[in-house]
Amino acid sequence: MGHAFVTPYPPGVVMPRRIRELPVEYETHERRVARQIGARLRDRRRQLALSQEQIRARCEVAQVAISRTQYSRIENGDSVASAVELIAIHYALDVSLDWLLLGVAAPMVDTMQDHAPPR
Repeated sequence: MGHAFVTPYPPGVVMPRRIRELPVEYETHERRVARQIGARLRDRRRQLALSQEQIRARCEVAQVAISRTQYSRIENGDSVASAVELIAIHYALDVSLDWLLLGVAAPMVDTMQDHAPPR
């Protein structure tokens, strides 16, 4: 059904109350996730033989504008995409969110034909 939440932190680690109190492990994990998502984006975009600009144009169909710099940062793993950006990219690349976020399941879900992006 769903995916079990797996934490990279030892049992008993309590979530800090303020962002400045985050352990180094949190930042390291976030960077690793950003790089993994970015690599999947780049691989899928290349598989579709599309430029970053073409992906950005497809995102605009879902009424989400992603700057050239921001898209490049996401794809290079230098930035974590927002939820809205991820949903638009999911439509633009025609991939499942599970694959995009977690790298599980088949990448293609035919979102372009089965689901229209929200308007």
